Amino acid sequence: MNKQIMILMAILPAITCMAEDNHLCQAEIDQLLWVNNADARQDAMNALAAGKLNYKAVYGISVILPGIANNDYARSMEEEHYDIIPGTSDALCNEEHGRLNELAYQYARTYNRTLQENDRQKTSGQP
Repeated sequence: MNKQIMILMAILPAITCMAEDNHLCQAEIDQLLWVNNADARQDAMNALAAGKLNYKAVYGISVILPGIANNDYARSMEEEHYDIIPGTSDALCNEEHGRLNELAYQYARTYNRTLQENDRQKTSGQP
């Protein structure tokens, strides 16, 4: 009996931590669920039509602007021409949070490239 109690006492903190991690992570997951069905190209075109030229950013070790060329990257970072996608992080809580972070990164890359390409065409007068 003592052996069973000792084992239970040893694994109980680990189980509690796992439950707390999942609970804490749920807020980040909930913030990212929209990326499952998001259309980055259409969202970028809608933003461009509305005159909203901020890029989409994700959190990593620092703020990251996926898909932005070096010449625009530094200027955009300095002038804070970006909106961070809530729920992104380099501290992944679980597999689902990691999957959604990857989708958010891909979304931001596609969104940013679409915005950049179409804004250049608009300013250069190309169709």
